[in-house]
Amino acid sequence: MPLTVDRDRYRFDEFELQPSRRSLLRDGSVVSLSPKAFEVLTYLVLNPGRVISKEELIKAIWPGSYVEESNLAQQIYALRRALADRSACIATIPGQGYQFTAEVVQATGPESTHSAAHLPDGSSSSEMLVQHMHERSTIVVEERVPNPAAHPGRLRALLWTGFSLAAVALLAIAGAKAWRRFNPPSYGHAEAVVADLDNSTGDTDFDHTLNKVLQIDLQQSPYFTVISEGRARRTLKMMRQPADEPITAPLAREICQRVNGQLYLAPAIAKVGDRYHLSLLAYDCGDGHTLGALRETVRSKNDVLATFSDLTEKIRRSAGEPRASVKEFSKPVYDEPTSSLEALKAYSEATRLGDGGKFAESIALYQHAVQLDPNFAVAYADMSTMYYNTADWTHDKQAIAKAYALRDTVNEREHFYIELRYHQSVTGDLHSLIESLRRWAATYPEDNLPVADLVNFETWTGQYPMAAAHAEAVLALEAKNNIHNGISYEISARAFHHANMPDRVRAVYAEALRWGVDTQGMHGVRMELAAEDGDRAELARQEAWGRGTPAESHMLQMEGSVELAQGHVAQAESLFARARIVAQRDKVEDTLADMDEYQVRMLAELGLTAEAKAQLKAMPASDPSLDKAFAEAAVGEKEVALAETRRQQAASPTDTLLNVEYAPSVRAIVALEEGKPQEAVALMQASAPYELRDPTVPYLRGQAYLAARQPAEAEVEFNKLADRPWLADPPAPLIPLAHLGLARAYAMQGQFGESGKQYKALLDAWQGADSDLPVLKQARQEYAQVLKSSASTRP
Repeated sequence: MPLTVDRDRYRFDEFELQPSRRSLLRDGSVVSLSPKAFEVLTYLVLNPGRVISKEELIKAIWPGSYVEESNLAQQIYALRRALADRSACIATIPGQGYQFTAEVVQATGPESTHSAAHLPDGSSSSEMLVQHMHERSTIVVEERVPNPAAHPGRLRALLWTGFSLAAVALLAIAGAKAWRRFNPPSYGHAEAVVADLDNSTGDTDFDHTLNKVLQIDLQQSPYFTVISEGRARRTLKMMRQPADEPITAPLAREICQRVNGQLYLAPAIAKVGDRYHLSLLAYDCGDGHTLGALRETVRSKNDVLATFSDLTEKIRRSAGEPRASVKEFSKPVYDEPTSSLEALKAYSEATRLGDGGKFAESIALYQHAVQLDPNFAVAYADMSTMYYNTADWTHDKQAIAKAYALRDTVNEREHFYIELRYHQSVTGDLHSLIESLRRWAATYPEDNLPVADLVNFETWTGQYPMAAAHAEAVLALEAKNNIHNGISYEISARAFHHANMPDRVRAVYAEALRWGVDTQGMHGVRMELAAEDGDRAELARQEAWGRGTPAESHMLQMEGSVELAQGHVAQAESLFARARIVAQRDKVEDTLADMDEYQVRMLAELGLTAEAKAQLKAMPASDPSLDKAFAEAAVGEKEVALAETRRQQAASPTDTLLNVEYAPSVRAIVALEEGKPQEAVALMQASAPYELRDPTVPYLRGQAYLAARQPAEAEVEFNKLADRPWLADPPAPLIPLAHLGLARAYAMQGQFGESGKQYKALLDAWQGADSDLPVLKQARQEYAQVLKSSASTRP
């Protein structure tokens, strides 16, 4: 065959691009690309060597549309991943755009035998060769700003709202009797946008409710993702549309294009005579052509929900989900739907109110939903979340306990969520909680919610290397899906901080700000890192960021902790006082309790017992925190502390941290005060698996060993803390005071030279500390004595 020049075939390296057939081959094998990624590559290949601005690319690929720059970045990322070891041919030119650096030539010779006429699935040459790149599903988690009273601080774990709450929305693509497959046989995952229900019946009971049925029924599949309503409405804002604008089919398509989705769905219901006509249309986001249509007719209103639930399995099978998966993950919303529509309507409205931060109003509707259907497990679960967010712990426990009792009536994903919330709010059993999260993550390996919660709870329990590894996985999942979740950034940054990965903290902080994620937690972590670096300018910037915002009192508290850790007690007291004034102004003073109690504990460690007692008396008598009991023990109020500890243990017998850390620590302090150091040592052994989550644990154990005249063992404990400020959250004076513990341990062993070095390390670290600190005065006296002893032992 003579060689010919094909003006529609281009080669670079071992790749061959054919735009007319939307084909990319590497050494004759198909390279899978999404349609938009293919268009970006084509534009770059047709302009080799030229620096192309991002604006030019966006206008060329999305003509006439407003598209975020992040959408283009996602397509470039996908292209580089597809090109693998040749990804460097797409170069980023900082401040300018992108450049295709590979040599491009027009192809000569016969076409590759792997052409559109010979597709492995038997498709005809008129169909696209570019395959959709499919992966398993990723849950899109929308950031929620919890009520400050429920902020985890040091003591409470972050709450991730439930799957059925509007904050976490997962739907799936719809199939039809006339469904035309739009995926190759190796179907894996599709991401979709769902338009608002087109309801022409005049019956408002169906509004939002049928979309919710699809969400609950389809979210159990590991193979589908639907962009959540919250994310869709944020995209509407970027399109300069009102956030509450009805999401019609045309708007759904535009949203789908902006978030890199593959298809959009348009559900509808109409009534003709006494019959209800249901339809669900699916469209390709790229060119808008119809992928499939599903239509059903029912005679009764009571049959509508059941019909939508029945359609789910057909849709999933039609879309190519394996039968085994459909069988395993198929549980309808209701087993008996006769009286469910009104309950589901109340539930749907409750989730919308809760998503808008109207927690009290949503609770009333959740209560109405479970009155109508006492077996509505998902409603109980989401109601418990609302109680949690309003700091109503009693009703939170009652609601999630009811959901847990009904957990076998829900689908697999909701079952996992209910388990999580139950162990979080009721049992406190961290082993069961983390095991449940690991099973959840294994069942749905691309879901970011269980992995993010693993980061949170692994950080919470001091498993920092593991938390950091899972943080990388969360960030990778969200980057792949163009999600920029404030909570994910925050917990990842915190995990990296505790794992002593400062560069990763800075990178995550910068990435979060780049995407407009500007949360209190992110700034708190950045302030801690600035304190460790001694970066006063950055500390000032972080404090200035919070000024005049709802976060101001918390940022002042954090700054006060930084000063306290450096021995600047007077300055810290001033900042804590300002924090309380600001909190009263903003009516959030009850949110400061956790750190106030921690401050009391630190004052006691600094030898300022009188000041600690005074602050303790000023705290609310009703505060049930174990940190308060710890503080009471630290200032000598042992009977009060022990009584509160017994009460809490009786109320929460399975709470892991309460029973292996907090309660033993309180009793160990009391034992030390009573001159029983060996008892204190024994009490602190149970906390070993979680010892790095709070520097108090190794510090207290080190003190117990010193009192028991076991200096070698004390040395081990204090070495876990010395010069490791990343372990303390918030910053704490226990880190520099670990040098004092080491100095005493070495002196007790007659190693006066080493002891002197540790005293000097403390005094150097606290050069600017308040000179009248009792612990500092004592350290200076001991240092002088050690120097004398060291001199007397020299030959």
